[in-house]
Amino acid sequence: MKVEYNFKPYLQPKTALYYQTGYDYVKDPETGLFGWSKVVKETIVIGEADTIYVECLKEYRNCDTWDKDYGKISLLPIGFHKSRLLKWLPTPGQQLLLFD
Repeated sequence: MKVEYNFKPYLQPKTALYYQTGYDYVKDPETGLFGWSKVVKETIVIGEADTIYVECLKEYRNCDTWDKDYGKISLLPIGFHKSRLLKWLPTPGQQLLLFD
């Protein structure tokens, strides 16, 4: 199966913190502007594509009908936009990899 959007897998998964849009409309204490709240989420990133960090790959059928005999199946990278990355977290055993 083909993976779309130039997916590049990591050799080892990485742990990251990123901002997800919340459900509350609030005033930002830093800028004083109103907008949607930001929620910090922790996730495991398995790779990256053109504009996103990828959390999982989802099977997708490229077809204009629901008939299973038609179309081509490919994998779609699902994740969050690169601009939403807050920071990378150290993964257990990551320090030991530096000495291999």
